[in-house]
Amino acid sequence: MTICIYCQEEKESSTSHIIPAAICNNGPLLNGAVCHECNHRINTEVENNVIQAVALVRSFFALTGKKKSLSKFPIEIEYEGEKRRDYIKTDTDLFEKTFFFKVGTDRYAMLGPMEKLDNAAEAHPKLKWSDMKEIGPDSINVSITLDLTILFGTHGLRLASKVGFEWYCLKYCSPELIQGSEYDHIRKYSLESNYSHQTARIITDNNILRQIGNLPFGAHSVILRRSPSRKIFVVFGLFNLVFYLVSIADSRIIVDDEQLFLINSQSGEIYEPSIKRYWNNLDLDNCETKEGVDAIPFLIDRVLMQLNSLKT
Repeated sequence: MTICIYCQEEKESSTSHIIPAAICNNGPLLNGAVCHECNHRINTEVENNVIQAVALVRSFFALTGKKKSLSKFPIEIEYEGEKRRDYIKTDTDLFEKTFFFKVGTDRYAMLGPMEKLDNAAEAHPKLKWSDMKEIGPDSINVSITLDLTILFGTHGLRLASKVGFEWYCLKYCSPELIQGSEYDHIRKYSLESNYSHQTARIITDNNILRQIGNLPFGAHSVILRRSPSRKIFVVFGLFNLVFYLVSIADSRIIVDDEQLFLINSQSGEIYEPSIKRYWNNLDLDNCETKEGVDAIPFLIDRVLMQLNSLKT
């Protein structure tokens, strides 16, 4: 039994993956601090939505999570002006599926691996199949639709609050010491979708983002910092794609003024990078931020640039 850091009730404890297991293999764990009920609530209401939103990134880095499975992401295939929609888990899935297209008044096309086309033709005996040939990649157009509003919206912000709160608890404050009312805002924001306190916001400050730009895409970053005003902040970089500023508390003391950690999403290895010395001038008290979807126009180019790097 433990007193849960969220609901503050004495209940059976569980193990919380500080960064969801589906987006970080072998990531950091928080034991004996979160009850089963709160852990499950955050998983279902917050984490699952974010996990689905980053399905493409998960596929690229082969992040299969506890279920050893990837999430599907939507694709659209266009051939001779006709479009078909489907879902795949990896790019190889695309070449294992069969797609039918109507390309004329009385003409159809069937695209797929050659070994499957014969079986597909037999399944439609009323149609006459002819001119079976291989086509190059230039003959089809494949596009992927991503819903970035999940990352910029309430689900992404609540996930960042959860990560920041649990990381702070793991590194510098035991569960027994984190029961004070100064943490009410972050525990409520993590649990309740309609709680209005601005606990987490999205960093849009160019000066800070220029420094953050040195961090590797695909890893997660956690920066724990005490500002000159003695406020405790956590900056959470989700795949170092979107950066969230999380307000932890106003007056707690931590070991160092600043701790920067990188977490390898594929191995779960945690390390302090050598570039930490360049972060000494981060002004989080006056950091320019935006709330939720208001940040999309500002960060859309950065996000698309990082996602485009998956092609190379």
